[in-house]
Amino acid sequence: MFLCYFTHTGLIQVSNSLRDHVGLHRLTVSVVARDVVKPDVVNVAQLQVVVKVDIQEPYFAVKMFKFVVPEDAPGRTTAGALQVWPQHSGVKFLIQPPGSQAFEVDADSGVIRTKIGLDREAKAWHVFNVIAQYADSIGQDTAQVILFFATFP
Repeated sequence: MFLCYFTHTGLIQVSNSLRDHVGLHRLTVSVVARDVVKPDVVNVAQLQVVVKVDIQEPYFAVKMFKFVVPEDAPGRTTAGALQVWPQHSGVKFLIQPPGSQAFEVDADSGVIRTKIGLDREAKAWHVFNVIAQYADSIGQDTAQVILFFATFP
């Protein structure tokens, strides 16, 4: 539902779910006014609401993120956070190709974490892509993530 109606105030509000539907929307609403003293006195009006939703596609201002993780870091170590513009609650992040055994990205915040403890001697760095897109896949952008391991004193 795109509209919320408040019976005590008569206020009609566009709901947040409309933000994910870019374009011009024409919504027709029937408004019924009933007298509280004489309930059989009723007035009905048709109201047409035109809402323009213009949300910019998400994009990474930086196309390559470099993070450093201590080589002896355990699993679930935070490597860093990705930033996308515009910062919008409808944006979801996902690793490409999916199914990474070593890393995960928080779908809502863009925080990159290790899934397991990783061995620098086996592989000194990892490279993967992260996609930012709206939940309904309208518009997306891709950034590359390079994760290095380092020994800290």
